[in-house]
Amino acid sequence: MSARKSVYLAVFGLSLRDLNDLKEQIKKIIPSSVEIHWSNVAEPKLQALLINENFFETPSIQNLIRTNNVNVLRIISRSGRDSVIEDNILYLPVINSLPLENWLSKNVLDDSQVAQHQPVVEKKTSSESFANKANFIKELLSPQNGRIQVFDRHGQLGIADTRKQIIFTEPARTLKNTDHSLNFTYATMNDSARLREQKQQDLLFWLWSVLWKSPEYLDLAPRDGCLQLKFWPQPEEGVDRRDILRMSACFSEGADIEVVAKHLDIPLERIRQYVAATIAVGFGEMIPKSKAKFSIPSEEQAQKEEAGGIRKFFGSLRRRLGL
Repeated sequence: MSARKSVYLAVFGLSLRDLNDLKEQIKKIIPSSVEIHWSNVAEPKLQALLINENFFETPSIQNLIRTNNVNVLRIISRSGRDSVIEDNILYLPVINSLPLENWLSKNVLDDSQVAQHQPVVEKKTSSESFANKANFIKELLSPQNGRIQVFDRHGQLGIADTRKQIIFTEPARTLKNTDHSLNFTYATMNDSARLREQKQQDLLFWLWSVLWKSPEYLDLAPRDGCLQLKFWPQPEEGVDRRDILRMSACFSEGADIEVVAKHLDIPLERIRQYVAATIAVGFGEMIPKSKAKFSIPSEEQAQKEEAGGIRKFFGSLRRRLGL
């Protein structure tokens, strides 16, 4: 009996969801007669490294490439170019597995190992794309993750503990927003130790603030409808603070998005950005119009209700912080 053939692969720097999805695709491509060894980057027999584009230029990875005969496939997530491979760069998610199959056949498998099958091509709708963003945020916040490293194409944002719902932010990071490249992976002991001295923040308040400043997540909010606020965001000091508190006061009663935009004289897209961040982190939910209690009040009522709403916010904040 001949020995079972093997391939040695390493995947580095992907989110838990992307990691699992990519492994499943590779398992479907590589024949069952070939044993897959999921290895680390130091494996002497390593044949291919599939690595997040953000980590490709790090000194340790570049040293590995220079000193070892290893094929490298760089990976970019949620780019809008699903399944494409160009210049040894794979764009996730993998909807059509043929480009990945061709790359593995050329760089990892020999002729006898290539799977003989026709890949199934699935079409992806725009609504599924929106759902993917919402599901990604839920996965990032899942308590099962424990300690994770949060990053995007601009670098690391921080180390989060999803069980305790806290985050230690990266002090060198000056950019306050993010984009489609937002991602996460397991945090190592070294990662956690490096930021241990940083002041911890509430993970949900922090993520709300990041998404509020990130236009690429605007499509998480509908163009119309009513929002019921459950938890008030904690806005930072600055030009946005007054607008955020005013919007929170309206939506705390359950309010129509367009009515709030008209009442506060704030652009609809800015209102939707608030709604997108609020829904994403679970601070609110869309409700039927019949349950929305907010209506445009008279000038005197408006002053009283805005003041009362702000007092309610600080009361809610004190309860959340145990003060």
